[in-house]
Amino acid sequence: MRILHSSFFCAVGIVQFSGINAMFYFTPQILMQAGTGDLLASMGIDEESSSILASGVMCLPMLPCVVVAMWLMDISGRRYMEMTLLGSLQYM
Repeated sequence: MRILHSSFFCAVGIVQFSGINAMFYFTPQILMQAGTGDLLASMGIDEESSSILASGVMCLPMLPCVVVAMWLMDISGRRYMEMTLLGSLQYM
């Protein structure tokens, strides 16, 4: 059982850092290399701050999606969703 737990957490970690989270993690470096600092330099924002600002602006559309997902989860019922997902795991 202990091996199952460690492999599960390893898989979750790989999924989390290979998807959208990896994109959010590396966005400031990518934007600095792409030259966003030059675009916002006219407003008095340095290169590092502009990449972090652009990364934050990129995260803003995610907020309404999370709120809607939480609302739908509360409507459908957490227990029902958990039992459905656990039942579907046997086919994986």
